[in-house]
Amino acid sequence: MSRSYQLLACAALLFMVVGCRGGGEPEPQPTPVPGMGTTPVVVEEIFPSPLQQTIQTAGTIEPMAQSTLYAGIEGQVIGITQGANSAVRRGDLLVEIDSPALRLEIERAESDIQNMESEVKEAERVHDEKKALHARYAIPWSELRQAEIALEASTATLDSARAALDTLLVAFDETKISSPIAGTITRMQVEVGDSVSRGQSLCTVSDMSRIRMKLDVPGRDAASLDKDQEVTIRTDARPGAEFSAHVANIASAPDPQPGNVLVTVVVDNPRGRLSTGRTGPVRILGRKVRDALAVPSDAVVERNGREVVYIADGDTAVERPVRLGISDGKRIEVLEGVAEWDYVVISGQEDLEPGTALSLPEP
Repeated sequence: MSRSYQLLACAALLFMVVGCRGGGEPEPQPTPVPGMGTTPVVVEEIFPSPLQQTIQTAGTIEPMAQSTLYAGIEGQVIGITQGANSAVRRGDLLVEIDSPALRLEIERAESDIQNMESEVKEAERVHDEKKALHARYAIPWSELRQAEIALEASTATLDSARAALDTLLVAFDETKISSPIAGTITRMQVEVGDSVSRGQSLCTVSDMSRIRMKLDVPGRDAASLDKDQEVTIRTDARPGAEFSAHVANIASAPDPQPGNVLVTVVVDNPRGRLSTGRTGPVRILGRKVRDALAVPSDAVVERNGREVVYIADGDTAVERPVRLGISDGKRIEVLEGVAEWDYVVISGQEDLEPGTALSLPEP
């Protein structure tokens, strides 16, 4: 092929290419990749559904009424009628103490009183005799007065001795230790044969028919509770069991654990199935809302000190400040800020801000 023919062929090819581009049109751009420059998220449609307030927590259990019994005298334990964990009634004898020294004091006091009673009788006889003689002018008034003084002194001595005996008998009553309340012996600290001193603790009786739970509740959950609100308690200590209760107190300030509030709940425990000490995991079941607009708890994020959710408006994120209600631990009620059938972002919301372009999964 001649060189002139080659040049002619190249010129023809160039003319064809330029003609196909339509003269001065720009070259075609690459097809956009879906999601490029957007934030991938997952959304959930909001619709009314039942929700029950459920709070996960833990704390301690205390009896509503408790009495620790102490030895009123020094002595030796000679009897224990009930052991630890035994149910007792008010007035039941629990511990008996023998005090030989006290018994000896009582015996001496009783003997002294018998002698003093004889002395008083003799003083009365002498007084009556002197009184009769003085009435007949057989003796001077001074002798009668001496008899009166002797009678008064012996009577006063007898009264003092009787008062001292009463004190000893009161102390002797303390050799028999009875329960001041109905309940359960939650602690027995002595055994038969033990020596005890005055003021030593012997045992503790607790009324476990109603108990007090002191629970560390997250601040957001505590805010959804009301004083005197009726609730139900479930605990891992008694799987499957439910206990009726009411909120007795909500602390006005957080407890030492950051973000938690001390909530006191009074629980009916008629069969004594819950015992004192640490509770283990506890669930508080409270109000039920039939048609709650609820979202996953993680959908709520904080922005500039406010709680907000993000709504997908087409493929754009819209920030909505919200007012929250009850929670079941997984989902939380939104009282203000969302509407039925809104699409709330439930994954990827931490990376959003108002107006962020969204990449939604294919239907």
